Amino acid sequence: MSFNSILKIFLPKDRVFYQLFESVSAELLKMGETLKQIIGEPEFEKKSRSYKTGGRNGTCE
Repeated sequence: MSFNSILKIFLPKDRVFYQLFESVSAELLKMGETLKQIIGEPEFEKKSRSYKTGGRNGTCE
């Protein structure tokens, strides 16, 4: 049994998996960027406000 045949057992068969994976990856990227902005903010009040609103500055997305 070759490595490729073993690997095929664990690979998903649906394209749905890849679509979900890509959407979750994009969301994680946005979350990381928001966290970086919050941590890098020197003013406590702005940092607190960004943390409470999830980095959206009070707007809903």
